[in-house]
Amino acid sequence: MASFDWFIGAFFNLYADAACSTAPVVSNAEAVRGNTSDPFVVSIAGTALAVSTTYYLKEVTAPTGYDLASAVYECKVAADGSITYKIQGSASSYSSTIPTCSNAVHVVTVNNIQLTKTFADNAITGLNSGAFFTLYADSACVTTPVKTNVEAVRSSISNPFTVTIDGTGLSAATTYYLKEVTAPAGYDMSTNIYECKVAADGSVTYKIQGSADAYSSTFPTCINVVHTPTPAPLPIVPSDIAIIKTFENNKITGLASGAYFTLYSDAACTVPVVNNMQAIRSGLTDSFKATIPGNLLSVSMSYYLKEVTAPSGYAKSNNIYICNIDAAGVVTYKLLGSTNLFSASFPSCNNTEVQDPTLGAIKIKILEKGTGRAIPNAVVYLTLPNGQKKMFSTDANGEIAISNQEIGIYSLVVQSVPTGYQYDVGATYSLDVASNNVAEKTITVETVTTDGSSNTTGTTTTTTTAAQTSAVKLKKLDKVPATGMR
Repeated sequence: MASFDWFIGAFFNLYADAACSTAPVVSNAEAVRGNTSDPFVVSIAGTALAVSTTYYLKEVTAPTGYDLASAVYECKVAADGSITYKIQGSASSYSSTIPTCSNAVHVVTVNNIQLTKTFADNAITGLNSGAFFTLYADSACVTTPVKTNVEAVRSSISNPFTVTIDGTGLSAATTYYLKEVTAPAGYDMSTNIYECKVAADGSVTYKIQGSADAYSSTFPTCINVVHTPTPAPLPIVPSDIAIIKTFENNKITGLASGAYFTLYSDAACTVPVVNNMQAIRSGLTDSFKATIPGNLLSVSMSYYLKEVTAPSGYAKSNNIYICNIDAAGVVTYKLLGSTNLFSASFPSCNNTEVQDPTLGAIKIKILEKGTGRAIPNAVVYLTLPNGQKKMFSTDANGEIAISNQEIGIYSLVVQSVPTGYQYDVGATYSLDVASNNVAEKTITVETVTTDGSSNTTGTTTTTTTAAQTSAVKLKKLDKVPATGMR
């Protein structure tokens, strides 16, 4: 025994009976030595013994890692107190030589690890299942496996399929983890991991990892279910693309507007996707709307919508509307060339009447100072040369277009702007409308800071196309400008 301690952990009992079954005369006498060069010796003091008596010495505890010696040593005390020895049952004569007791290294035989394999439809007909298992030393089953690709087989078609991991090479007092790594064709692979707990004596007990069950010596059963293919996801159908259609002076009275739109795949509007979709309405009180069905469209695409035909008496709009469809099929819109953000609201496209050359036209723009962003839903009052007042609101492009207006001087007052903007209250702007010309006015409004003050000073420009150009500076008011409606 390769040990260099003073005490080895081997203990002996001395009995008075050959069967070593009665109470010992001396208990737990340990084998010890005086220094590392001496052998281990079991010594029992003679004062505890009687002459003319035979005693029986037997090892009762072996050192850790060693098998207990099975030999019983007869110790015969003569009448004169001398002692001779022999191994019980041997044919040898008694000898005065002190006997030697040797311990063999303890070798544990580990039982095979086994698992029963079944299939939900019992359709595997041969002796080989096609199901393979690997045994791991770690619970996550990610490190180098101990035994790889052991197939579940059977000896005859009447027997169950069994996975057998040979216990040779496995260690006692160790837990292993058995996992299916390949399922037969047409079956889903089992996700269970089976804990295989090898005891110190080599016996094996089992439980499914993560279960609250106790370990059991019964072989576990692993079942494969028939594989059901995951159906392919249905294609995403985008939302419809739609645009609201309006007409100056609302002279279109029927359900069909006569305004047609084409959807293009390119910003230059040269490659049509859907042609000539008319703006219609279901009732006379409803808005006209042109709709492109979503089933004609693709996700993750940008399209470009443009009016290609205007109703008789109206000028065709030159606006191009970007219709962006995201991966989820949601459509957002913005005017091509506009600095506005994309919006989920349907855009609005307005047709102005064909201009009478003996009359004039007015075009008003309300924009954000600095960015040029269009301000929709701003309300203005226009006073005509005859003193009549009319109210208008800006469209999605921040514009008001009015055709066929009498010649003369018009005055313009901003009535309200959307929340978050402010304008110069009381400011009046003059428009000189001439025949066969467009009097244009651009008004800029300011964003409101958190303390209620403006970031910039608003300005306005007035242009009479092909006639005159002038600039008017607005005076900064000392009082706090109004915001929104007043």
